Amino acid sequence: MHPKIVFPGDLAPIVEDLASPLHARSLRDPNREPDAVTEVPLAGGYIVDAGGFKEEAHLDVLLSDFREFMAVAMEVAETPDGYPIRLTRGSPAQRPQNGAEWHRITIDRKECRIVAEDMDGLRRAVFRLQDEMILRRAPILPLGETERSTALATRIIRSPIAPYRWLSGWELTDPHDYYPDEYLKRLSHDGINGLWIPGLLRQLVASKTIPEMGPPEHRLDKLNAIIAKAARYGIRIYLFCIEPRALPDGHPAVAAHPEIAGPRIALGDLLCTSEPLVLEYVRDIMRALFTEAPGLAGVINIFCGERPTTCHWREQDAEKCPKCSRRSQADVLSESLDAFVEGIRAAGSDAEFMAWSYFIGKNRATSPIAPLLKVMEKVDRRVIWLGNFEHGCEKRLCGKQVKIHEYSLSCMGPSGDFRDLAQEAKGTGHTLYAKLQVGTSYELSSVPHIPVPGIVYEKLRTARELGVTGSMMTWVPGGFPSPMLRAVGEAAFHPTDSLDAFLGRIAAIEWGEKAAKDVAEAWKIFADAWQRYPFDCEVLYWGPITRGPAYQLHLEREERLAKPYNWGYTRKRIPQPWEDRISRWVGPYTPAEISGAFRDMAERWQHGLDLLASARKAAGEEPDLDRQIAVASAIRLHFLSAANVYEFYALRDSLLETQTAERPGVLKRMQEVARDDVRLATEMKDLLAVEPRLGFESEIFDFSYSKSLLEEKVLQVEDMLPTLERWEREGIEPEVLERTVEEAEWLRPDRDPDRWGD
Repeated sequence: MHPKIVFPGDLAPIVEDLASPLHARSLRDPNREPDAVTEVPLAGGYIVDAGGFKEEAHLDVLLSDFREFMAVAMEVAETPDGYPIRLTRGSPAQRPQNGAEWHRITIDRKECRIVAEDMDGLRRAVFRLQDEMILRRAPILPLGETERSTALATRIIRSPIAPYRWLSGWELTDPHDYYPDEYLKRLSHDGINGLWIPGLLRQLVASKTIPEMGPPEHRLDKLNAIIAKAARYGIRIYLFCIEPRALPDGHPAVAAHPEIAGPRIALGDLLCTSEPLVLEYVRDIMRALFTEAPGLAGVINIFCGERPTTCHWREQDAEKCPKCSRRSQADVLSESLDAFVEGIRAAGSDAEFMAWSYFIGKNRATSPIAPLLKVMEKVDRRVIWLGNFEHGCEKRLCGKQVKIHEYSLSCMGPSGDFRDLAQEAKGTGHTLYAKLQVGTSYELSSVPHIPVPGIVYEKLRTARELGVTGSMMTWVPGGFPSPMLRAVGEAAFHPTDSLDAFLGRIAAIEWGEKAAKDVAEAWKIFADAWQRYPFDCEVLYWGPITRGPAYQLHLEREERLAKPYNWGYTRKRIPQPWEDRISRWVGPYTPAEISGAFRDMAERWQHGLDLLASARKAAGEEPDLDRQIAVASAIRLHFLSAANVYEFYALRDSLLETQTAERPGVLKRMQEVARDDVRLATEMKDLLAVEPRLGFESEIFDFSYSKSLLEEKVLQVEDMLPTLERWEREGIEPEVLERTVEEAEWLRPDRDPDRWGD
């Protein structure tokens, strides 16, 4: 980790929250009685008969969870003469074709019988029993038979508190645990069965082929420990990598084996996979990795488009390689990917290997999908293709046709490119997975989730129709337990309910039967509002939306840019300035269009919040629901504050060109906007006391906004407002508008050092 990071440090409340017991209090409604015709009570006790699963590994973890749930949440004890819950092992013949995690639950007045082929199916069945009781807020089960399975058998996310990027470190080489047992338990209940963990293979795996490319001995103890821990909850571990990774300048492997080096780039040397030794190295490290970590479920590899890898990671570099320039891109890349699968199979493993590329070309915005389809056509059929679901979509927003070149919850998708991948996968016999973003997205990555489960429903429904059988469901942000992850567990399974029934069920589980109707309707309103997000990478990368109501409003110019993204920290872990160059924030829109769009979203969002307030009264004693309301309320504050920041800086930048007679009106509006933003900052500070995860941005491994940053914003604006008031009365001072923020910090005589803590 970077020396500035002390873990858990400021993340302690979040870590403690993830480690808190899942079954912490009673959920039982003493007034909920079973329907005499359709339900059976368990209030008198229950007994579990493990049947054919008695010797199954990790059955003890599953049943311990169930018993804890019954004792704590339902206040019911296991008794010898209680209602029987019988576990029976089914045969493969009973399972539908292409149906994973199959199970059948039969509930009559005498007993509950669960039939499942394996622990994965049994786990889903037992959790469904719990959900039935949770949504009723009582130890009551519905009579009848339910049979379920899923084609979406792989559902992968990432721990939100694990470091990666922004110099936060490689988690497999540090001593910290980012996977509390209770967090894993929550994920399992929500239907998540995979976690991806980033790693740099030359740090972890010793190579016999090119010894200089790895450590002297394997460094896989921590990986194996996580694999074993997660397996107890039915969660598999996938190593994420970008390989074969280009080597930095002066790397000893190039000195010892100069033939492996491809063209030199700014960061060092690309690896030439037209050189047989490089392909043998790939087979070697895969064979070693899966021999030493046999429980590893698979590898997810961005083979080009993200970080420098091989000569053909970009065509312009391949042209400089005397070997690769004579070969087609499809031949070179498919041969490289084949080597990964060959090495995995050489270890005797049937683990998954996922090939993932943002694009093959000069940039993601203009690169056609055709070159990627050519690689898919040639590569080993055992390679699983992971494609970005929304990249390449088009939407009409603010009267403009815009393109989507990032993960998006506001765009339903899929793109035409993804449909082409699906068609090619079907024609070539490849398995296709979808890269989605289901918790939150870079559209607003500093909140723990966006409450739009209906969008998850639609995305997964469409994905299944296209033949998708798995998904990597988050990049770095988005892994907090939430109704969004629960939506994954519901939407992934057959039979699929209607959207209304789907939302109603999740709402009842999260909020209880009495509140479910209003909550489901609120989620529909949120989904409609969210799809109106003025999407463009400039808006979400460089605009003020992520840093929320903490964003400062200066009259002076801020010359420093918030690079690389305006999220609060640079990649060198230096706090960013409050950039004010709105020309970098607008994409195809005008500042007025973006402000208007965000204000419109906030107005629509408020209708959903009103319904949540009504549902909260109906839900009764449910303290966790206050946190969901806090998250939804914070999102509205983000919309309004972003609108204010765009409007404030657009007005400020117009002052010198505005006619003198019109300036008082502009200055009056700037004061109104600034005072409103102070109000929003104060409201957000109150919400932080309810939901400690607000402001935490997983990619920067820190907070985009916090109590102290919100307080600093309030002070800054309060110090600035008297100047606006004076200008409205006496006229503007051009020298202030032409001064930089840095200069103003030293020149302003009215800055109180005690007040600011200087």
